[in-house]
Amino acid sequence: PKIGSTIDNKLAIELCRHFGFEEIALRIEENPGQFKEWKFDGASMLPDELVSRILDMNQEIFSEVALKHDLKYAYGIAGDDDAKHLADKEFEQDLLGINLNRVLARSMYLAVAHFGGEEWDTTFSWGFAKVNS
Repeated sequence: PKIGSTIDNKLAIELCRHFGFEEIALRIEENPGQFKEWKFDGASMLPDELVSRILDMNQEIFSEVALKHDLKYAYGIAGDDDAKHLADKEFEQDLLGINLNRVLARSMYLAVAHFGGEEWDTTFSWGFAKVNS
């Protein structure tokens, strides 16, 4: 999906299966009423197009890394700090995998690790697609 696309349960399940996130797909299928639709914003709080140009990187590849992380976050289980930590570490590894500068990848990891927690209660916090989250 493109930035600004709405992700509903059906699309989320399809995307999770595409990326091999079977556990998340099953979580959504088994509890569809617990999750709301959401808008994909790319790398939250960053202007993806501008960052991609500055880094001379394909925006679609950069956005795909953000989408994979968003799927893990959107459907994350409340209080599961280990899963959040793993999602954040995988995000950093995915960024390095697309040849993002190590310092920038580490900075983005630290940003999500510190500011992506449930306690912040933002549109991009852990478990953000949960109804009443």
